Formats: sequence, structure tokens, C-alpha cells
Amino acid sequence: MNCTECQEIIHSHLDDELEEQLLAEVVSHLASCPDCGRELATLQTSLSQLRKTFPDKTPHAELWEKVRSRSETQ
Repeated sequence: MNCTECQEIIHSHLDDELEEQLLAEVVSHLASCPDCGRELATLQTSLSQLRKTFPDKTPHAELWEKVRSRSETQ
């Protein structure tokens, strides 16, 4: 797996949506790639802060798509 592939599915990893084989590939890549590891850490921190700020709220799918689109362009 390369960085581009990892970046495309990192959100699915955070959402526990990956099948076992793909999850293993992502985890392996994250363990060996500092850049993607930092990206994951940043996303985890952001998600944690959102959950603390809005504990009883579930964002609409449209909002998640906007967040994903913006994170991919940065």
C-alpha cells in the first residue's frame, strides 16, 4: 500500500469499516509511514474533540463528506 491509497481509505479505517485484509494493509502502512501516521493522529484528535464538544450529536452524512473532501485537499 502506498500513501495515496492509504489517504483514500483512512476515514474508513477510523470508522471501523475496513475488511480484515485491507485493515491489515493499512495498519502495516501506518506503522511504517510517519506522514500517514501523523495524518491518522490528526484525524483521531479532531474526531475526539468533536465527540467531546457534541457528545449527543451524530453529524449528517453530508457534513462528513465535506470534512473528508477538505482533508483530502490539504
